[in-house]
Amino acid sequence: MQNLPTQSQLKIMTKAFEIINEGIMITDNKRKIIMVNKGFESITGYTASDIIGKDPRVISSGWHDRAFYQKMWNSVYQKSKWQGTIKDRRKSGEIYLYNLTIYAVKDEHSNLTNYIGIYNDITEQYDAKQRIFKLTHTDNLTNLPNRKSLMRDLLNAINLARQNNLLLGLLMFDMDNFKKINDSAGHKTGDLLLIQVVEKIKPRTEKIGTMARLGADTFVIIFEKLKQVEEMVYFSQQLLSIFEKPFILKDQEFYMTASIGMCLYPEDAQTAEKMIQYAEVAMNRAKELGKNRFELYTQAQSENIRSIIRIENGLRKAIQNNQLAIYYQPQVDIVSGKITGCEALLRWFQPENGFTPPDTFIPIAEESGLIGNIEEWMLRETARQIKKWKAQGFNLLMSVNISNYRFRLNDFVEATRNIIESEQAKCEWFELELTERIVMEYKDVLNKLNKLKQLGFQLALDDFGTGYSSLSYLKRFNIDKLKIDKSFIQDLPDDPQSRDIVRAIVSLADSLNMSSIAEGAETREQLDFLAGLNCKEYQGYFFSKPVPVDEFEKLLK
Repeated sequence: MQNLPTQSQLKIMTKAFEIINEGIMITDNKRKIIMVNKGFESITGYTASDIIGKDPRVISSGWHDRAFYQKMWNSVYQKSKWQGTIKDRRKSGEIYLYNLTIYAVKDEHSNLTNYIGIYNDITEQYDAKQRIFKLTHTDNLTNLPNRKSLMRDLLNAINLARQNNLLLGLLMFDMDNFKKINDSAGHKTGDLLLIQVVEKIKPRTEKIGTMARLGADTFVIIFEKLKQVEEMVYFSQQLLSIFEKPFILKDQEFYMTASIGMCLYPEDAQTAEKMIQYAEVAMNRAKELGKNRFELYTQAQSENIRSIIRIENGLRKAIQNNQLAIYYQPQVDIVSGKITGCEALLRWFQPENGFTPPDTFIPIAEESGLIGNIEEWMLRETARQIKKWKAQGFNLLMSVNISNYRFRLNDFVEATRNIIESEQAKCEWFELELTERIVMEYKDVLNKLNKLKQLGFQLALDDFGTGYSSLSYLKRFNIDKLKIDKSFIQDLPDDPQSRDIVRAIVSLADSLNMSSIAEGAETREQLDFLAGLNCKEYQGYFFSKPVPVDEFEKLLK
């Protein structure tokens, strides 16, 4: 450049000024615009004729306050330079973002001559970052903050509450049995219903704090600057009332309910992770208590969860550690007093904890899916045992409980037959006990029951009278035996209502060509009453409690 004549230098500089993408504005020392380039016109939409001779303030949109600009020019005066990001409007009114660098130009005597502004439009980069941020922090169905954003917002809320000694609340809710809507009406309908739920609830949360979607049909609301827990309780009541009215989609009404759990900072938890965990514990407790309700977290609930985890972990090792055992309770003919069969009952003994009641661990086994492996083991053990007793000449029926989990398996019938026959036992030696919940809720129940009957299995309906059996269904299901729940037997013969219920069940069994068996019989008076009704069998402590196999064999002999 040094060898070029001055005129050539000016020509090159002028050309660069014109073609450079960045916008350039030059003012005199009074801040009157004297020159702009094509890049400036392209970025701002203002042409040279629009602004030459004017102060740059004429194109300011007002996004930034007076203090912002005062600080900017103070930097220019003191350091001869300022650099920062400005949000403005183009001439068209469109909002844009740009990086601006301002230089103060001085002559050889340090006298101010000009200001030069360099404009770098970063709108596209900023929008791209915003889109990426939205994708990673926003739920794409409801436009609510997602789990990642929730954790950030909750952490910020906790820090603010800690600094200002404030109470903070977290409310979690989900829709009860929402899976049924997805299964019956389709996931698209389910998504549209979730959007409606958010549209009804979110406006009520705007003065409270943040609403986020945690996943599926689970939502969380952060209560910032909470004054008292009653505020969350009142909101929960309002939230439940929203679900009292049907949600309408394509002229179809959908009725839903919600279960709600709540916890507090700092009373219940001091971290974001613990607050979410405890709110979920409380929500699950609301479901256990019947759904369509709210629950506040308590320490007892957390202890219960830890206990469930301990039991589940123990069950995973119970079979391989030989901690499971099968006890047998005799089933007895009321008239002859002869043992006609037995019910196989699961028992769990741990060296460190001793005996764990079935009512404690079986629901956990069902919920976790472990019941599948346990029942398979139990079927094998009982098949071996009944084969042995048959070989000894004992004509018994082996009664085994079947869980809802196992019955729902697609290959349940074939798998059950294969297990029994692999032990050289026969299906007709077995009575499968099913609950009312299984026969009433499972859509393919009739097909499976017919297949079981064809293989020779006897079928019993367990705890009859405590559920919600439909008599029309009962007639179709080809059940062999009704088991009268012990809750009705224990008050016989004194309680009139128990007498009427048991009499009705026995009569129903007779009319449908079924047999009946009473569970939990403990006194001679109970047996006399049952015999008078023509109840066929009983099991209970009057004859024997459930006992190990060697003690049961003594009863047989």
